[in-house]
Amino acid sequence: MNRDTYPQTLAEQQEALATAIRYPHHGSDFEQRRLAIYQSLFFNNVCGFLTNAYPVLHSLYDEEHWEALLRIFFQQHVSRSPFFVEIAREFLNFLVENEELTQDAMPYALELAHYEWLELDVSVRKHDVQSTEYWQPGSRYSRIKASPLATLGRYSYPVHQISREFQPQQAGDAVCLLVFRNRQDTVAFTLLNSVTAYLWSLIDATENGMLLHELENRMCQALIQFPEQQLRQHLRNTLETLLTDGVLLPADA
Repeated sequence: MNRDTYPQTLAEQQEALATAIRYPHHGSDFEQRRLAIYQSLFFNNVCGFLTNAYPVLHSLYDEEHWEALLRIFFQQHVSRSPFFVEIAREFLNFLVENEELTQDAMPYALELAHYEWLELDVSVRKHDVQSTEYWQPGSRYSRIKASPLATLGRYSYPVHQISREFQPQQAGDAVCLLVFRNRQDTVAFTLLNSVTAYLWSLIDATENGMLLHELENRMCQALIQFPEQQLRQHLRNTLETLLTDGVLLPADA
């Protein structure tokens, strides 16, 4: 008996259905009215999720080209995660792997997409910071750690300013954006200069936080061009600003 006459296995049926859903204009053996419902449901869900996840990137496309881009993603991208909440990350992976789809017209597209994904990632991050963990102004601290609800992004385009009216075509000076969830559980960002970004990276690289005197010594060794006393005072001021924002936490306990 020819194998083609054998009944399909469940896995083969699932694969055939998935292919029919991804490619609505290809022929299939499924009943077309029911299949059309699945095709519309799956694609529209993915479109809606990604449009909400990447509002600025979406605003730079007309609807026809945005839908075409999402259709390519829907049909061709092999996801590494089966979870719906990971679709935004999978779309970012897709853009990185298919850079040619965006780079000619939008050389900033990958960095903008990463920044928008980072905002989403921080908003749904499962870590919890209790209100008692935040620094209270005036209280003492000797060790500092990075909040698990904060991540530093480094970009060559000012991604936080991009809009339909502002689309830079040339990379510029490094842009360091610290994206975080604040005390009110709202996603925000702060623009860091190179010195503060280096300060953050030192603290973030430690698992249990960094002693204040060790941090001061490391900064003074790295920035010998600045008067030491002036640098230490500037460091204290910067730390208290970041502690107040909630992106750094006291870690004395």
